Amino acid sequence: MRIVSIEESLYEAMLNQIEMLILEVDQLQQKSRDKIFSEWLDCRQVCSILKISPQTLQHYRETGKIGFSQINRKIYYKSTDIKKLLHVKIAK
Repeated sequence: MRIVSIEESLYEAMLNQIEMLILEVDQLQQKSRDKIFSEWLDCRQVCSILKISPQTLQHYRETGKIGFSQINRKIYYKSTDIKKLLHVKIAK
């Protein structure tokens, strides 16, 4: 094992940079979460978030476990409904 000695001021500067990096990562994570849960989501996005197959998502629709809206042949899901379902899955 190798021991490296540095000045206290350099050590403090490194800690400050690490703290700034942590804050930046937290902000990026929050932006990412906000982007994932935009107002409406399509089938692919919902399956990815819930980690389920399209067939399972269809079963959820057919049994009324999840609400949806359909425009022509495209189905959309409200992000608030997905969040609720996600919390139910996590609680189990």
